[in-house]
Amino acid sequence: MIELEADFRDNRHIFRVKNAKPYMPFISIPYDPYKVAIALFISEFLNRALREEIHDQLLYSYIENSIKWFDECRTNFANFHLVFLLRMSRFLGLYPNMEDYEDGSYFDMVNSCFTPGQPISGAFIGPEDASHIRMLFRMNYETMHLFAMNREQRNRCLNIINDYYRLHIPDFPVLKSMDVLKEVFS
Repeated sequence: MIELEADFRDNRHIFRVKNAKPYMPFISIPYDPYKVAIALFISEFLNRALREEIHDQLLYSYIENSIKWFDECRTNFANFHLVFLLRMSRFLGLYPNMEDYEDGSYFDMVNSCFTPGQPISGAFIGPEDASHIRMLFRMNYETMHLFAMNREQRNRCLNIINDYYRLHIPDFPVLKSMDVLKEVFS
């Protein structure tokens, strides 16, 4: 995170940087290989998800506060990226309807809701995975360590979340850093 002083001109897309300095020097992210892998993944995600030039102070505050929390966290951050992505869906207008969940529900990824039967859309999650997604939406940064997930479950949730974003954001790719993240946490 840096503080920039730049020369902004309406007729240019590239701006001349006059001055740049660290806004918030990191204390742990650059020095922990697990955190580096998560940070690279989140960086790629944000680069792909935030293509439009919008001014959204709440979104910026969410990202900034999440990064600060992540940098200051010493242990139990293995689910950070999952919580970050799911909470981010709120800012992108993709937060699903969580009210209709019942045991055995399917998750309709197209309509972003839980249904008692298999959705006709074809893009859905079965009851077992749907229960994991619901559990993830109950997590926050402070409580995520209380939800035990093994590597396979975490990777499955990551794939589902990426597929969900791919359905709802035009031209959203399979993130290349996902493989690196999965390898680091194997």
